[in-house]
Amino acid sequence: MNHDDMVVPETRVSELLEAHPELEETLIGLAPAFSALKNPVLRRTVARVATLAQAARMAGKPVAEIVNPLRRALGQPPLLTVLDAPVSSPSARPAWAEEASPSVALDADALLGEGRSPVAEVTSALSELETGGVVRLNASFRPSPMIDALERKGHGVFCEPDGSAWVLWIRKA
Repeated sequence: MNHDDMVVPETRVSELLEAHPELEETLIGLAPAFSALKNPVLRRTVARVATLAQAARMAGKPVAEIVNPLRRALGQPPLLTVLDAPVSSPSARPAWAEEASPSVALDADALLGEGRSPVAEVTSALSELETGGVVRLNASFRPSPMIDALERKGHGVFCEPDGSAWVLWIRKA
């Protein structure tokens, strides 16, 4: 990200913070979930692939509530209005998730605490399952970048809130 680059929803979190480290506290202040950026493993993994739009979804906020304060901090004009579409609520749990008995259950926060990557652990678990096998991942944040990556690989993915946390069901393609 160049100094002249504008902050947009497609800006990667890591690129933003590399170009403007002074924005770390601003970003963390926008949503409690962003305090995980202080974890070096999350910073090296999720932040490298997550865009601000995905980060907004992880925080359950409209993109404008994340992008515009960052733009203001850099002296850039607002880009989006708060009238942007709200974060969608989850659809009904698919039958495969309803009937699933997960072969593997993982906890993203525990993995991050151990210095391990949840994405790598989920990918490894999926590689050992038969087609149709299910992994369940619990997290204190909505893992939007992981969801997008898994869906691009053709896996079935369903994410639902569970109190103040999230449960991600992944069905191997």
